[in-house]
Amino acid sequence: MCLALLYPLGEMRRWLQQHVFKVGWLVTKNIRTTTILFYTLFLPGVILYEFIYWMMAGILNIRAERALSWPDAQQVAELRLNFIKLGRNVGAFRLAIINLAPFLVGTLVIWWAAFNVLQIDQAWAILEAEGLRGVGDALTRLFSAPDIYLWVYILFAVGNTMMPRWSELKGARILLIIAGLAFATLLVLGVADDFISNGLLDPFNNALNYISTVFVTVIIVNCLMTAALGTIEALIERITGDSATFERGKLVAISRAERIEQERVAAEKARKAAQAARERKPGTASGPPSIYRFPLPTPPAGSRDETISVRRDDERILPSGAPTASPPAPPVLPNLAPVAPPALSALPINSDDEHTDQETDG
Repeated sequence: MCLALLYPLGEMRRWLQQHVFKVGWLVTKNIRTTTILFYTLFLPGVILYEFIYWMMAGILNIRAERALSWPDAQQVAELRLNFIKLGRNVGAFRLAIINLAPFLVGTLVIWWAAFNVLQIDQAWAILEAEGLRGVGDALTRLFSAPDIYLWVYILFAVGNTMMPRWSELKGARILLIIAGLAFATLLVLGVADDFISNGLLDPFNNALNYISTVFVTVIIVNCLMTAALGTIEALIERITGDSATFERGKLVAISRAERIEQERVAAEKARKAAQAARERKPGTASGPPSIYRFPLPTPPAGSRDETISVRRDDERILPSGAPTASPPAPPVLPNLAPVAPPALSALPINSDDEHTDQETDG
Protein backbone atom coordinates (compact mmCIF):
# COMPACT_ATOMS: atom_id res chain seq x y z
CA MET A 1 0.00 0.00 0.00
CA CYS A 2 2.91 2.35 0.75
CA LEU A 3 4.25 2.02 -2.79
CA ALA A 4 0.76 2.58 -4.21
CA LEU A 5 0.49 5.86 -2.28
CA LEU A 6 3.88 7.21 -3.38
CA TYR A 7 2.73 8.13 -6.90
CA PRO A 8 -0.43 10.13 -5.95
CA LEU A 9 1.52 11.78 -3.13
CA GLY A 10 4.29 12.84 -5.51
CA GLU A 11 1.85 14.14 -8.15
CA MET A 12 -0.14 16.05 -5.54
CA ARG A 13 3.02 17.59 -4.12
CA ARG A 14 4.12 18.74 -7.58
CA TRP A 15 0.67 20.22 -8.31
CA LEU A 16 0.59 22.02 -4.95
CA GLN A 17 4.04 23.53 -5.40
CA GLN A 18 3.10 24.82 -8.86
CA HIS A 19 -0.13 26.42 -7.69
CA VAL A 20 1.46 27.91 -4.55
CA PHE A 21 4.06 29.49 -6.84
CA LYS A 22 1.32 30.67 -9.19
CA VAL A 23 -0.73 32.29 -6.40
CA GLY A 24 2.40 34.05 -5.16
CA TRP A 25 3.06 35.46 -8.62
CA LEU A 26 -0.57 36.57 -9.03
CA VAL A 27 -0.28 38.52 -5.77
CA THR A 28 3.18 40.06 -6.25
CA LYS A 29 3.81 40.05 -10.05
CA ASN A 30 7.51 39.66 -9.21
CA ILE A 31 9.52 36.46 -9.66
CA ARG A 32 12.04 37.09 -6.87
CA THR A 33 9.37 38.02 -4.34
CA THR A 34 7.36 35.01 -5.44
CA THR A 35 10.36 32.75 -4.88
CA ILE A 36 10.91 34.10 -1.35
CA LEU A 37 7.23 33.66 -0.47
CA PHE A 38 7.31 30.18 -1.95
CA TYR A 39 10.12 29.04 0.36
CA THR A 40 8.63 30.92 3.30
CA LEU A 41 5.36 28.99 3.07
CA PHE A 42 7.23 25.69 3.45
CA LEU A 43 9.66 27.13 6.03
CA PRO A 44 8.98 24.63 8.90
CA GLY A 45 9.62 21.70 6.58
CA VAL A 46 12.67 23.37 5.00
CA ILE A 47 14.22 24.02 8.43
CA LEU A 48 13.55 20.45 9.63
CA TYR A 49 14.92 18.92 6.44
CA GLU A 50 18.12 20.95 6.38
CA PHE A 51 18.76 20.54 10.12
CA ILE A 52 18.44 16.73 10.01
CA TYR A 53 20.54 16.68 6.82
CA TRP A 54 23.31 18.68 8.51
CA MET A 55 23.15 16.72 11.78
CA MET A 56 23.33 13.32 10.05
CA ALA A 57 26.34 14.47 8.04
CA GLY A 58 28.06 15.37 11.33
CA ILE A 59 27.19 11.98 12.85
CA LEU A 60 28.80 10.23 9.86
CA ASN A 61 31.87 12.50 10.12
CA ILE A 62 31.26 14.23 6.79
CA ARG A 63 32.13 17.85 6.35
CA ALA A 64 29.00 19.93 5.79
CA GLU A 65 29.04 23.64 5.07
CA ARG A 66 26.09 25.87 5.77
CA ALA A 67 25.15 28.06 2.80
CA LEU A 68 22.28 30.01 4.34
CA SER A 69 21.16 32.78 2.01
CA TRP A 70 18.09 34.08 0.27
CA PRO A 71 17.04 31.70 -2.50
CA ASP A 72 17.80 32.82 -6.02
CA ALA A 73 14.94 33.94 -8.23
CA GLN A 74 13.54 31.00 -10.14
CA GLN A 75 10.70 30.39 -12.57
CA VAL A 76 10.45 26.70 -11.72
CA ALA A 77 8.01 25.76 -8.96
CA GLU A 78 10.38 23.41 -7.17
CA LEU A 79 11.89 23.47 -3.70
CA ARG A 80 15.67 23.31 -4.10
CA LEU A 81 16.82 22.18 -0.68
CA ASN A 82 20.52 22.78 -1.15
CA PHE A 83 21.28 25.07 1.79
CA ILE A 84 23.72 22.48 3.20
CA LYS A 85 26.75 21.61 1.06
CA LEU A 86 28.49 18.29 1.67
CA GLY A 87 32.20 17.72 1.28
CA ARG A 88 33.79 15.63 -1.43
CA ASN A 89 34.71 12.73 0.83
CA VAL A 90 31.17 11.35 1.02
CA GLY A 91 30.49 7.91 -0.45
CA ALA A 92 27.33 6.57 -2.05
CA PHE A 93 26.30 4.58 1.01
CA ARG A 94 26.69 7.45 3.48
CA LEU A 95 25.01 9.83 1.03
CA ALA A 96 21.98 7.51 0.88
CA ILE A 97 21.77 7.44 4.70
CA ILE A 98 21.97 11.25 4.88
CA ASN A 99 19.12 11.58 2.36
CA LEU A 100 16.95 9.01 4.15
CA ALA A 101 17.31 10.66 7.56
CA PRO A 102 14.98 13.67 6.88
CA PHE A 103 12.36 11.31 5.47
CA LEU A 104 12.41 9.09 8.56
CA VAL A 105 12.33 12.03 10.98
CA GLY A 106 9.53 13.73 9.01
CA THR A 107 7.54 10.50 9.09
CA LEU A 108 7.92 10.29 12.87
CA VAL A 109 6.85 13.93 13.31
CA ILE A 110 3.73 13.47 11.18
CA TRP A 111 2.85 10.20 12.92
CA TRP A 112 3.23 11.78 16.38
CA ALA A 113 1.11 14.81 15.44
CA ALA A 114 -1.56 12.68 13.76
CA PHE A 115 -2.02 10.28 16.70
CA ASN A 116 -1.21 12.44 19.73
CA VAL A 117 -2.47 15.87 18.68
CA LEU A 118 -5.15 15.35 16.03
CA GLN A 119 -6.15 11.92 17.40
CA ILE A 120 -6.89 10.47 13.99
CA ASP A 121 -7.17 6.96 15.46
CA GLN A 122 -10.18 7.97 17.56
CA ALA A 123 -11.88 9.67 14.61
CA TRP A 124 -11.26 6.56 12.52
CA ALA A 125 -12.76 4.36 15.25
CA ILE A 126 -15.92 6.50 15.18
CA LEU A 127 -16.20 6.03 11.41
CA GLU A 128 -15.72 2.28 11.69
CA ALA A 129 -18.40 2.01 14.37
CA GLU A 130 -21.05 4.32 12.93
CA GLY A 131 -20.24 4.46 9.21
CA LEU A 132 -21.43 7.50 7.30
CA ARG A 133 -23.57 8.60 10.22
CA GLY A 134 -20.42 9.19 12.23
CA VAL A 135 -18.77 11.60 9.78
CA GLY A 136 -19.96 14.62 11.73
CA ASP A 137 -18.75 13.23 15.06
CA ALA A 138 -15.40 12.29 13.55
CA LEU A 139 -14.86 15.79 12.11
CA THR A 140 -15.89 17.34 15.40
CA ARG A 141 -13.32 15.16 17.13
CA LEU A 142 -10.61 16.25 14.72
CA PHE A 143 -11.32 19.97 14.84
CA SER A 144 -11.62 19.97 18.63
CA ALA A 145 -7.86 19.40 18.93
CA PRO A 146 -5.93 22.39 20.33
CA ASP A 147 -4.24 24.61 17.73
CA ILE A 148 -5.70 22.51 14.94
CA TYR A 149 -4.91 24.98 12.16
CA LEU A 150 -1.29 25.39 13.26
CA TRP A 151 -0.74 21.64 13.28
CA VAL A 152 -2.43 21.22 9.91
CA TYR A 153 -0.03 23.83 8.51
CA ILE A 154 2.97 22.05 10.07
CA LEU A 155 1.82 18.72 8.62
CA PHE A 156 1.42 20.39 5.23
CA ALA A 157 4.90 21.96 5.29
CA VAL A 158 6.70 18.87 6.61
CA GLY A 159 4.81 16.40 4.44
CA ASN A 160 5.74 18.24 1.23
CA THR A 161 9.45 18.64 2.05
CA MET A 162 10.41 15.34 3.67
CA MET A 163 10.69 13.24 0.52
CA PRO A 164 14.30 12.19 -0.25
CA ARG A 165 16.19 12.92 -3.43
CA TRP A 166 15.73 9.67 -5.31
CA SER A 167 18.85 10.20 -7.44
CA GLU A 168 21.03 10.09 -4.30
CA LEU A 169 19.70 6.78 -2.95
CA LYS A 170 21.82 4.52 -5.14
CA GLY A 171 24.02 3.63 -2.19
CA ALA A 172 21.03 2.09 -0.42
CA ARG A 173 21.42 -0.94 -2.66
CA ILE A 174 24.14 -2.13 -0.28
CA LEU A 175 21.50 -2.47 2.43
CA LEU A 176 19.38 -4.61 0.13
CA ILE A 177 22.36 -6.82 -0.69
CA ILE A 178 23.19 -7.26 3.00
CA ALA A 179 19.54 -8.10 3.78
CA GLY A 180 19.48 -10.61 0.92
CA LEU A 181 22.66 -12.33 2.15
CA ALA A 182 21.30 -12.49 5.70
CA PHE A 183 18.04 -14.02 4.49
CA ALA A 184 19.94 -16.59 2.38
CA THR A 185 22.01 -17.53 5.43
CA LEU A 186 18.86 -18.05 7.48
CA LEU A 187 17.44 -20.23 4.71
CA VAL A 188 20.55 -22.40 4.71
CA LEU A 189 20.35 -22.78 8.49
CA GLY A 190 16.64 -23.65 8.24
CA VAL A 191 15.44 -20.97 10.67
CA ALA A 192 14.19 -18.39 8.16
CA ASP A 193 10.49 -19.13 8.67
CA ASP A 194 10.67 -19.02 12.46
CA PHE A 195 12.78 -15.86 12.44
CA ILE A 196 10.44 -14.02 10.05
CA SER A 197 7.23 -15.19 11.73
CA ASN A 198 8.36 -14.53 15.32
CA GLY A 199 10.87 -11.72 14.90
CA LEU A 200 10.24 -9.63 11.79
CA LEU A 201 6.65 -10.06 10.66
CA ASP A 202 4.92 -8.04 13.38
CA PRO A 203 7.41 -5.11 13.41
CA PHE A 204 7.39 -5.00 9.61
CA ASN A 205 3.59 -4.91 9.44
CA ASN A 206 3.45 -2.21 12.12
CA ALA A 207 5.99 -0.09 10.26
CA LEU A 208 4.01 -0.39 7.02
CA ASN A 209 0.80 0.56 8.83
CA TYR A 210 2.44 3.61 10.38
CA ILE A 211 3.92 4.78 7.09
CA SER A 212 0.62 4.23 5.28
CA THR A 213 -1.16 6.26 7.96
CA VAL A 214 1.37 9.06 7.53
CA PHE A 215 0.90 9.09 3.75
CA VAL A 216 -2.89 9.11 4.06
CA THR A 217 -2.67 11.99 6.55
CA VAL A 218 -0.48 14.00 4.18
CA ILE A 219 -2.87 13.34 1.28
CA ILE A 220 -5.88 14.49 3.35
CA VAL A 221 -4.07 17.68 4.41
CA ASN A 222 -3.01 18.31 0.81
CA CYS A 223 -6.61 17.93 -0.34
CA LEU A 224 -7.68 20.63 2.15
CA MET A 225 -4.90 22.93 0.96
CA THR A 226 -5.82 22.20 -2.66
CA ALA A 227 -9.37 23.40 -2.05
CA ALA A 228 -8.12 26.56 -0.35
CA LEU A 229 -5.54 27.30 -3.08
CA GLY A 230 -8.06 26.70 -5.85
CA THR A 231 -10.52 29.14 -4.28
CA ILE A 232 -7.88 31.85 -3.79
CA GLU A 233 -6.51 31.39 -7.29
CA ALA A 234 -9.94 31.58 -8.91
CA LEU A 235 -10.84 34.77 -7.00
CA ILE A 236 -7.59 36.53 -7.92
CA GLU A 237 -7.91 35.57 -11.60
CA ARG A 238 -11.51 36.76 -11.77
CA ILE A 239 -10.73 40.08 -10.09
CA THR A 240 -7.48 40.95 -11.90
CA GLY A 241 -7.97 39.08 -15.18
CA ASP A 242 -4.38 37.80 -14.95
CA SER A 243 -3.31 34.19 -14.93
CA ALA A 244 -0.29 31.99 -15.53
CA THR A 245 0.57 28.55 -16.81
CA PHE A 246 3.55 26.22 -16.69
CA GLU A 247 5.37 25.22 -19.85
CA ARG A 248 8.15 22.69 -19.35
CA GLY A 249 8.03 23.41 -15.64
CA LYS A 250 8.53 27.18 -15.99
CA LEU A 251 6.00 29.87 -15.13
CA VAL A 252 4.60 31.75 -18.15
CA ALA A 253 2.37 34.79 -17.55
CA ILE A 254 -0.83 34.97 -19.61
CA SER A 255 -4.29 36.42 -19.21
CA ARG A 256 -7.24 34.54 -17.80
CA ALA A 257 -9.00 34.53 -21.18
CA GLU A 258 -5.91 33.07 -22.86
CA ARG A 259 -5.64 30.35 -20.22
CA ILE A 260 -9.31 29.43 -20.64
CA GLU A 261 -8.83 29.29 -24.42
CA GLN A 262 -5.76 27.08 -24.03
CA GLU A 263 -7.68 24.72 -21.78
CA ARG A 264 -10.54 24.61 -24.29
CA VAL A 265 -8.18 23.83 -27.18
CA ALA A 266 -6.42 21.14 -25.13
CA ALA A 267 -9.75 19.55 -24.21
CA GLU A 268 -10.87 19.63 -27.87
CA LYS A 269 -7.63 17.98 -29.00
CA ALA A 270 -8.02 15.30 -26.35
CA ARG A 271 -11.62 14.67 -27.45
CA LYS A 272 -10.63 14.38 -31.12
CA ALA A 273 -7.75 12.09 -30.28
CA ALA A 274 -10.05 9.83 -28.28
CA GLN A 275 -12.62 9.79 -31.09
CA ALA A 276 -9.94 9.00 -33.68
CA ALA A 277 -8.67 6.18 -31.51
CA ARG A 278 -12.17 4.71 -31.33
CA GLU A 279 -12.70 4.99 -35.10
CA ARG A 280 -9.24 3.79 -36.08
CA LYS A 281 -9.38 0.51 -37.99
CA PRO A 282 -7.31 -2.35 -36.60
CA GLY A 283 -4.00 -2.87 -38.35
CA THR A 284 -3.61 -5.61 -40.93
CA ALA A 285 -2.09 -8.79 -39.64
CA SER A 286 1.44 -9.59 -40.73
CA GLY A 287 2.29 -12.66 -42.76
CA PRO A 288 1.27 -14.09 -46.14
CA PRO A 289 -2.18 -13.25 -47.50
CA SER A 290 -4.95 -15.61 -46.53
CA ILE A 291 -8.59 -16.02 -47.43
CA TYR A 292 -9.39 -16.08 -43.72
CA ARG A 293 -8.31 -12.44 -43.41
CA PHE A 294 -10.20 -11.25 -46.51
CA PRO A 295 -13.04 -8.87 -45.53
CA LEU A 296 -16.18 -10.45 -46.94
CA PRO A 297 -19.33 -8.34 -47.28
CA THR A 298 -22.19 -9.34 -45.06
CA PRO A 299 -25.87 -8.61 -45.73
CA PRO A 300 -27.63 -6.27 -43.36
CA ALA A 301 -29.39 -7.92 -40.49
CA GLY A 302 -33.16 -7.94 -40.91
CA SER A 303 -35.77 -7.48 -38.27
CA ARG A 304 -36.77 -10.51 -36.25
CA ASP A 305 -40.43 -9.83 -37.00
CA GLU A 306 -39.90 -9.94 -40.77
CA THR A 307 -41.36 -13.06 -42.42
CA ILE A 308 -40.25 -14.50 -45.73
CA SER A 309 -42.77 -16.36 -47.94
CA VAL A 310 -41.98 -18.34 -51.07
CA ARG A 311 -44.71 -18.78 -53.78
CA ARG A 312 -44.56 -20.59 -57.12
CA ASP A 313 -45.50 -18.41 -60.05
CA ASP A 314 -46.65 -21.45 -62.13
CA GLU A 315 -49.12 -23.43 -60.07
CA ARG A 316 -50.36 -25.68 -62.93
CA ILE A 317 -50.25 -29.39 -62.12
CA LEU A 318 -50.29 -32.02 -64.86
CA PRO A 319 -53.11 -34.57 -64.52
CA SER A 320 -52.03 -38.11 -63.90
CA GLY A 321 -52.01 -40.40 -67.02
CA ALA A 322 -52.65 -37.57 -69.46
CA PRO A 323 -50.72 -37.88 -72.72
CA THR A 324 -48.13 -35.28 -73.33
CA ALA A 325 -48.66 -32.86 -76.12
CA SER A 326 -46.90 -33.71 -79.39
CA PRO A 327 -44.34 -31.25 -80.64
CA PRO A 328 -45.62 -28.82 -83.23
CA ALA A 329 -45.23 -29.76 -86.91
CA PRO A 330 -42.57 -27.95 -88.86
CA PRO A 331 -43.84 -25.13 -90.97
CA VAL A 332 -44.67 -25.97 -94.64
CA LEU A 333 -43.19 -23.62 -97.14
CA PRO A 334 -45.58 -22.49 -99.85
CA ASN A 335 -45.50 -24.17 -103.35
CA LEU A 336 -43.27 -26.95 -102.02
CA ALA A 337 -44.42 -30.46 -101.45
CA PRO A 338 -43.24 -32.12 -98.33
CA VAL A 339 -40.44 -34.57 -98.85
CA ALA A 340 -41.03 -38.00 -97.42
CA PRO A 341 -38.13 -39.73 -95.70
CA PRO A 342 -36.49 -42.39 -97.89
CA ALA A 343 -37.29 -46.04 -97.28
CA LEU A 344 -34.76 -48.29 -95.71
CA SER A 345 -34.52 -50.49 -98.83
CA ALA A 346 -33.59 -47.54 -100.94
CA LEU A 347 -30.57 -46.67 -98.85
CA PRO A 348 -27.21 -47.66 -100.44
CA ILE A 349 -25.40 -50.60 -98.93
CA ASN A 350 -21.71 -50.28 -98.32
CA SER A 351 -19.68 -52.98 -100.06
CA ASP A 352 -17.35 -53.31 -97.12
CA ASP A 353 -20.26 -53.90 -94.82
CA GLU A 354 -21.67 -56.51 -97.22
CA HIS A 355 -18.34 -58.29 -97.46
CA THR A 356 -18.09 -58.27 -93.70
CA ASP A 357 -21.57 -59.75 -93.42
CA GLN A 358 -20.74 -62.51 -95.87
CA GLU A 359 -17.61 -63.42 -93.96
CA THR A 360 -19.62 -63.52 -90.84
CA ASP A 361 -22.21 -65.86 -92.47
CA GLY A 362 -19.48 -68.09 -93.83
